[in-house]
Amino acid sequence: MRAGRAIRQPSWSQKRLGGVLGLLLLLAGTRTAAADVLVAPSADGHIGALFAAGPLPATGKLDVARLLPSRGARITGQVGSPSWSLADGGTGAFDLFKVFGKTASRGVLAGELVLPSAFTGWLLLSIDGAVTVHVDGRPVFVRDAAHVRGFGWDPVVLSLAGGTHTLVVELRRQGRPWNAELRLLDAADLGPPRGAALLLRGATDEDAERLAGNLADIQVSSGLVPFGFQPQVRVEFPRGAPIGTHVTPSLAVFSRGVPLSAASSLGELRPDPTVVPPKSVLLPAVALDGAPGPDRVQVRVGKSTRSLPLHADVVAASAVTRALTLRRRLEVSPPLKVSDPETVIATLEARVAELAVLENRGDASVAARAKRLEAFVDRVESGGDPLRDHGVLELARRSRIDGAPDPLRVHVPASLGADPSRRYPLVVVLHGYNGTPERIMNAFLGTESLAPHPRVDGFVLAPAAHGDAFYRGPGELEVLDAIDWAVKTYPIDPERISVAGHSMGGTGAAQMGLRYPDRFAAIGALAGYQSFFVRRDVLGRPIRPWELTELTRWSPASFAENGRDELLLVAQGTSDLPLAHSQSLAERFRALGYTFRETYPDIGHDVWRIVWANADMWPALSARRLATRPSHVAFKTDSLRYPSRAWVHVSAIGATPATVDATLAKDHVSVKTRGVDGLDLAVRSAGASGPMMVELDGQSFAAAERDPSSFHRAAGSWTVGPVPPPGALAKRAALEGPIRDAWNGPMAFVYGTLDSRQTSAAREVAEHFRARWSGDTRYPVLADRAVSADLASTHSLFLVGSRDSNLLVRKLDASLPLGMDGGAVRAGRARVTGDGELGFIAVYPNPENTGRYVVVVEAATAAGLWRSMSLPLALPDFIVFDSGLAPAAGQQVLGDARVLGGGYFDRSWTLPPSFGDVLVPGGVPRAPVPALPAPAAPSAPRTPSSAAGAPPASGGGTVQATAPRR
Repeated sequence: MRAGRAIRQPSWSQKRLGGVLGLLLLLAGTRTAAADVLVAPSADGHIGALFAAGPLPATGKLDVARLLPSRGARITGQVGSPSWSLADGGTGAFDLFKVFGKTASRGVLAGELVLPSAFTGWLLLSIDGAVTVHVDGRPVFVRDAAHVRGFGWDPVVLSLAGGTHTLVVELRRQGRPWNAELRLLDAADLGPPRGAALLLRGATDEDAERLAGNLADIQVSSGLVPFGFQPQVRVEFPRGAPIGTHVTPSLAVFSRGVPLSAASSLGELRPDPTVVPPKSVLLPAVALDGAPGPDRVQVRVGKSTRSLPLHADVVAASAVTRALTLRRRLEVSPPLKVSDPETVIATLEARVAELAVLENRGDASVAARAKRLEAFVDRVESGGDPLRDHGVLELARRSRIDGAPDPLRVHVPASLGADPSRRYPLVVVLHGYNGTPERIMNAFLGTESLAPHPRVDGFVLAPAAHGDAFYRGPGELEVLDAIDWAVKTYPIDPERISVAGHSMGGTGAAQMGLRYPDRFAAIGALAGYQSFFVRRDVLGRPIRPWELTELTRWSPASFAENGRDELLLVAQGTSDLPLAHSQSLAERFRALGYTFRETYPDIGHDVWRIVWANADMWPALSARRLATRPSHVAFKTDSLRYPSRAWVHVSAIGATPATVDATLAKDHVSVKTRGVDGLDLAVRSAGASGPMMVELDGQSFAAAERDPSSFHRAAGSWTVGPVPPPGALAKRAALEGPIRDAWNGPMAFVYGTLDSRQTSAAREVAEHFRARWSGDTRYPVLADRAVSADLASTHSLFLVGSRDSNLLVRKLDASLPLGMDGGAVRAGRARVTGDGELGFIAVYPNPENTGRYVVVVEAATAAGLWRSMSLPLALPDFIVFDSGLAPAAGQQVLGDARVLGGGYFDRSWTLPPSFGDVLVPGGVPRAPVPALPAPAAPSAPRTPSSAAGAPPASGGGTVQATAPRR
């Protein structure tokens, strides 16, 4: 590819030179000529405006060498001779259906890059479907394979001379969605090229002003603070903006329709030196003296004028002031008569934060919620205990993962206190994706009333569980902690605890119930995602050995054996397809001969409207009692994080999943195992006494009056005694991988700062993985130099960068099994080579704090770091990758992507003798899909669910095959 292109039409030469000179003059404060528009990229290189032409015929060749993108010019030689028009993505990605039309299958985006000096760097692409990029008439990037952009970036290396270069991006739709994002970054510091801009030839000042309005992100905050408000207006351009006075915002403030002042400029937003910076302004403070303050602001950017409300609810401000005052009092003075001051403090923090959010968006419920907060404060200040009130309580607990308050709701029965000796049942209800404790509680009880429910004589607990964390990792731990808190705080019978949920919560209910069979007596799984292997983004795709293991791990139905003594209630609407999501779990219970009930009413995803109406599931769930001393135990696990059922405890796993089938008679224990290397049998706790005979996989052991408790495998046979203590570096409970297991506790995400050519990419990757399985967990993201010794001792570390770019990776490099060694990955004694996007991800015990994990994402270049964002969700202990990973972006499994290796470390955290990118036998395991049953309940309106949350992006699954050893 040549660095620039020759001038093909001499009549354009003056304009091309003028484009460069115009940009240079602009940087000195002079506006561009009226005939052209220059658009500056954003601070992270986003290009938010281009020319578009389309739709184009689905097939045919585009004569790119003759294209001269200019407003209104036509593309000759194409059906309909489409013309160039301005297109922008607003403050986000280009919606290509909006740009080219809903029926389009092909189109083109184009513009001219103006570079004041030579440029070496990347054009980053995040585009659905097929794409070909041309610079100066020559292709520099081609992707014909089907592709979903997910979160990944395709880095295209560019090396261009100073001047003007034509950029043409051919796009072909391959399904839905169809979106595109482009970024231009300099290799030196990963910022936009200094002084670079996109030239839109033939565009007018009017076009520029319209673009400025479309690309502007205007945020208005009420600024709810103690004793009043401090409103703020902020204008920024996250996808770049036209250069010049087009982006000079003006502001007018109104009170009850009357201007408080004349319109004023926020000041011209000049490129500094390239990007258009944000602009913020604080409005005069509003006190709580009843005088009218500003209630509306009018912001004008270019041709766009937006009138935005300013909310200043006096009741909300008063409630916040009183709540924060009470919080300080509880922290510094002896607690009042509350039973749990820590919960009261966390509740005050959570409800103040909620009011601030609701106030900013002008939610109609602000006043009512503020009054409820004031009533809560009144209750505490008057010497009462708000945790002992009857009805639905709005509370919060402080999370052990990030120290932030996690909201929850608790239904306290009207009869509490009448009989001090009475113990009550508890049903834990789990919300759906984007759901809340409030909405799932309302759905389960069938009412929005906060009064005690007349049919529910017991407790109902609805935790937020870190939002959309899918009740795994931080979400799972928060559910368990919330239950422990409830049992400690209220007279709850621990043998009558059940779990239920809808959508994501239906998956979570099965996941929690089957992973912790000693804690839950019954499971209510509504519209859950119990089978990964019936998901459309998994079914029929190639499967790697580690993917089989991980898809099994996150599949509740795969652990149905553990539900032998639990009541299972399954429901899904017949219009909520595929029904196999729920039926896979029901079919596993049926095959095992376990107790369960299933119902498939004629409704959509909002099956709770029928199954939960007026707390209809409460009687079945609350009546069930946990079997604490079963004579027959069937147990299955793949992790020492989930080791026990009743009197059976797995202390060492040889292969996953590990299974135990144990029967206890008066003087005899019969046990059959598979994949188990260590076993403890606490039969005395199950009521056995006297001499015992233990038959373990055909071997017999006699035991007198003591517990025949511990056995382990040695040379292929069982031996009496506990598993030998593991070495200092060995897999054990809560420290056995895979990568996702690191999210089960406090963690800090650390990007390297030693190499300016990677720093911003490392920070971007750290932010990406922080959000991947976290929900709303506030894991910190910080620079390598900012990690304190205290934080490193209490948190697992997620490190991004190599020994050449990350201070902590450099410190640990010699102790890690994988590392970057020049242009190769060091894997034990082997060296793995790849292309310019070579890198790896791995989890390992932190060599300096072996009780915590370290996860490392390493690459030799920024391109390799960006490529790590294409990793799918099913990850083992390590994966080595390069550009072949690209098709996996946004997917559950690698599918047609290619990696250089992956798998699990052995029990000593040692690399396997060999690893590579291979498929399981057959390549594509499939789960049977049961026949559609007849409807089991009356029909109801098929309205979207709004109480329990929308369906999540990932679900669960079942598998019949045996997963590989770990």
